[in-house]
Amino acid sequence: MRLSDNQAETSRRPRFCNLPKVTGRCRASIDQYYFVPSIGDCVFFVYGGCEGNENRFDSLEECRQKCRADVQSHPTESLSLDRPAEELDGMDNEIGDEEYKETNEISRDFDYELTATLNIGRIVAVCLQFPVLF
Repeated sequence: MRLSDNQAETSRRPRFCNLPKVTGRCRASIDQYYFVPSIGDCVFFVYGGCEGNENRFDSLEECRQKCRADVQSHPTESLSLDRPAEELDGMDNEIGDEEYKETNEISRDFDYELTATLNIGRIVAVCLQFPVLF
């Protein structure tokens, strides 16, 4: 009997990586990560500070290192995105200055609209919590 890729990955990772997320009953607010077998990656959650299980990690990197099969079997090389200026000299710019400016302006406008929408959403949420009495 041949195992599917997903079954093979599941059998290679520690059992605690398959445990469900448990936030616990306490009311602390601790940033943690847990592994989700169905997506094969780690996800952020807020841990309450008590109870819980071993499928809880302080960082995304720690979670991935312990639970992702591809990370365990194929170590990754770190790639620096910072390049010395002399390496960049003489490289052709893929987009011209005008296109760059236009893209930046569109991005800035989008960020502003998104921020405004989020702020309005927060205001509405707060208003709904405190009904006005006439």
